[in-house]
Amino acid sequence: MATQQMRWLSRIPRWSSSPATRVALGLVALMVMLVLLVDAYDEEETVDVNGKSDIRTVLRLDPKLAPFKAAVLPLAKKPELTGVAKELFETLQIETNAMIDYDETANIGKRYRRQDAVGTPFCVTVDHQTLEDGTVTLRYRDSMKQDRVKIEDLHDIIDREVSAKTLFKKLMAEEKAQGIEM
Repeated sequence: MATQQMRWLSRIPRWSSSPATRVALGLVALMVMLVLLVDAYDEEETVDVNGKSDIRTVLRLDPKLAPFKAAVLPLAKKPELTGVAKELFETLQIETNAMIDYDETANIGKRYRRQDAVGTPFCVTVDHQTLEDGTVTLRYRDSMKQDRVKIEDLHDIIDREVSAKTLFKKLMAEEKAQGIEM
């Protein structure tokens, strides 16, 4: 009986089951993405500069999964700041080979909040001090911590955090330390 079933199954063309398989795999991928997004979505209560309670929406995606890896934001819409910011934006896109956002609309606080909501792990702010000493403010999404860093070091900092290469190197080092060979 099993051989009769096998003969019957062998008569079914392979392409007839492929559309159903593709649909099922697509649905599984969609469900995985929804689970990731729901898990990463966060609302936290903060206090604004006026002392009022405020809700901050953050998409805490792992930096390696975030659609935009960083955003370049000039502090003000002034030609001397936007020129440096646009140049930095283009340089980072080329050097990191990642999607970098550029935004010069509204005030800096609103731009930070917009980037938090879409899951951008780093915001790079170009300000007047940048023109003087070649440093920028690097803001971390999850902690809202801000550091002054040299423009030359920016690529390495962002690449170290968002690159899948670093993840694979770390995993390979851990496997090597445990004596696992691939």
